Amino acid sequence: MHSYFRPLLLGSLLFISGHTIQAQTQGPIEDKVFSYVEKMPEFPGGQQALFRTLSQTVQYPEEAIAKQLEGRVLVSFVVASTGQVQQVKLARGLDPLLDAEALRAVAALPAFIPGKQAGKAVAVAYTLPIVFKLPLATEAPATPAGSRPVAEAHAPHPVGGQEALEAYLRTASFPGAARQANFSGVVFVAIKVDSLGALTSAKAQPGPMAKEQLKRLKPELLAAAEDLLSNGPAWAPALKKGQPRRGGHLVPLVFDASAGTVSLYPRVRLFPDEPPTTEGGPQALSNFIGRNVKYPSAALRSRTSGTVKIFFEVSEQGRAENPLVLQSVAPALDEEALRVIALLPPIFPALEKGKPVRTFFVVPVTYRMR
Repeated sequence: MHSYFRPLLLGSLLFISGHTIQAQTQGPIEDKVFSYVEKMPEFPGGQQALFRTLSQTVQYPEEAIAKQLEGRVLVSFVVASTGQVQQVKLARGLDPLLDAEALRAVAALPAFIPGKQAGKAVAVAYTLPIVFKLPLATEAPATPAGSRPVAEAHAPHPVGGQEALEAYLRTASFPGAARQANFSGVVFVAIKVDSLGALTSAKAQPGPMAKEQLKRLKPELLAAAEDLLSNGPAWAPALKKGQPRRGGHLVPLVFDASAGTVSLYPRVRLFPDEPPTTEGGPQALSNFIGRNVKYPSAALRSRTSGTVKIFFEVSEQGRAENPLVLQSVAPALDEEALRVIALLPPIFPALEKGKPVRTFFVVPVTYRMR
């Protein structure tokens, strides 16, 4: 079994009859189920933690891979007033093999933080789409055909590397602002380091999150994220052609209110020896986006323009995976940017000690009115 899927969380319920499966911890079924409440249920650790849990749980059935089956399965369920996942149903199926695996994975989810209405915990309905995407026909690295461009510039990094920053965060106190807001989610901190290695700026911005999470994201919490990095390990400056220079980097921090911890974005190496790069370098990437992006007609009519920034992981095989809208302009422009990122050709992966590692890339997609 393989885990090739993409989860997306929706906050609305589809009342469509289908198969039902019991969750692992089943309490009494509640009669009154809300579709929307003042405080919606939240998975411990936020949406990113939900994605991580599903990525460890969902397994692509071997038989489905052999049959070349892929697509989206919609699973509806109820988060009970106790937080337990109940009444797991198939809202919209695709194939019995994928349907069964989607139902199993959702039923296996641990308890949520329950939703509340008028201060009281209540049962709330949710729908969770799980997208199964077939792996490539071969597991061989999808390396670009040409030669890897020489990286002349390297971003600043903590002295002692990622491990030093991880060790510091493990011992750091959970920010009081995050505790008071009961905030869980991803905060991206853009840092700037001068040519001597002094951190001169740390500017935090929220990652993609639900409206309920966003309400809890107060300026004090963003300031706390900035302080965490400002008070952390020393930094080594960026390099250009081997010479120290001013430079910047993006550091994604994961706040987990339930565990009282702050950690780095999971699974990725944030400060590789060699960054990921595209064949032909940055200009070739810009040209590819320019050729493939289409200005949505609705955005043209409303004369909407701006720059969408997409954060995505680059796998060890050089594939663009798990894209997130880091800077939004409008839904139509965001969706088009995500579509173009999904079309990206293979990328030269990041390297550490000469070996490919998973890291991240941020790509701007700019829409200008002519």
